[in-house]
Amino acid sequence: MDHFKVPYGIAVNKWDINRKISRKIENFAKKKFLGKISYDKKIFEAISNLVPILETNLKAKKEIENVFNEVNRAAEKYF
Repeated sequence: MDHFKVPYGIAVNKWDINRKISRKIENFAKKKFLGKISYDKKIFEAISNLVPILETNLKAKKEIENVFNEVNRAAEKYF
């Protein structure tokens, strides 16, 4: 990505399944790291009940919103 000068960011989904690898990814990404989203079995329940994650009170909701905000901040630098 850097070679072709394509802007990018990295977010880790289900980061808490393997914290060691997630830390390695975060350290590798440095300033490109946008955030992480936890694994939660309740997400599957919400999806199966056709409830959007952003309409729940799950921890992942806030994490998704944080990653989204970071994506927006990063995009403002390029557009």
